Amino acid sequence: NMESPKERFEHEIKLVENAIESETGEHEIVKYLSPLVNSVAGDFINECVVKKKVSLKEGDREEFIKSGWTYLHLAIRKYKEHLDSISITDADISFNFSSYFTWFIRQGVSEKIQEYFKSSNGTAMSTDYRK
Repeated sequence: NMESPKERFEHEIKLVENAIESETGEHEIVKYLSPLVNSVAGDFINECVVKKKVSLKEGDREEFIKSGWTYLHLAIRKYKEHLDSISITDADISFNFSSYFTWFIRQGVSEKIQEYFKSSNGTAMSTDYRK
């Protein structure tokens, strides 16, 4: 079922609000965002691994993907603050939560990867993906 951008925007606002209100709501948004986190984090990990020509140990990839969730609560709070500070127009419907959260996923993974490489060989890995 394909949602229109407006329906998607409204659906994600509801998910964000529910996540703030209850643990059940938080589980719902995690379930909804899981494919996005797996995809964004997975692609980012591949990009870093290819660039640095490194091989990951068993379980590393899953750890890195998990770190994509690091800033979920912060992202929810900041997004909600943003929504509360504007009057929503049709122009804003492209600013849905999943698009906003993508940056936070990459940030969490980036920090985890840098931490990993610092501890494994003493050098920080540059994962600056702001192009």
